Amino acid sequence: GKSAWCRNIETFDIKDETEIINSIRNFLIRMREDEIVTGTKKTLAVQCGRVNHSEGWDIQNVIELFSRIVRDEGLWNFDDQIFVKMCGDERKIFSPSGKKNTGKISGKGLDADTEIKERLNDFTDPSRILFIVDKGKSGMNIFNLGGLISFRSYDKKNDKLEAVIENAVQFL
Repeated sequence: GKSAWCRNIETFDIKDETEIINSIRNFLIRMREDEIVTGTKKTLAVQCGRVNHSEGWDIQNVIELFSRIVRDEGLWNFDDQIFVKMCGDERKIFSPSGKKNTGKISGKGLDADTEIKERLNDFTDPSRILFIVDKGKSGMNIFNLGGLISFRSYDKKNDKLEAVIENAVQFL
């Protein structure tokens, strides 16, 4: 059988760009260090805001942020196809450099989603960072998922006025 665990939960102020950049940079550095130490690929799901995100963190802006950090920190080969986009009708695998030689996905719709999840689970496939908008609500079996970063704004509070962070229950 499979099992999963969560190392910790960290929050960032969605209105503070410097805090966001530092949080993402630190997370990606830890993720890469974990890969080096364990010799095992880790994957990351990034829940991006919708196109009308109040702070501008839509999928394109989030991808640009991650591309800059991967390039500036030299975490992975900048031309390797480590990014995956699963949004609406668009499915693609591509490099942070944006080279046009994107990875081919043979299926469409649910077949494409299945293929993407298989590639993320494949330890020999370079894809490792999945950018999504409103996905993962009915199960995303990615067993090597090492983290989830959400750019969605959450203003809900519990009875003690503590922030309540929402996310899909069936991600793993």
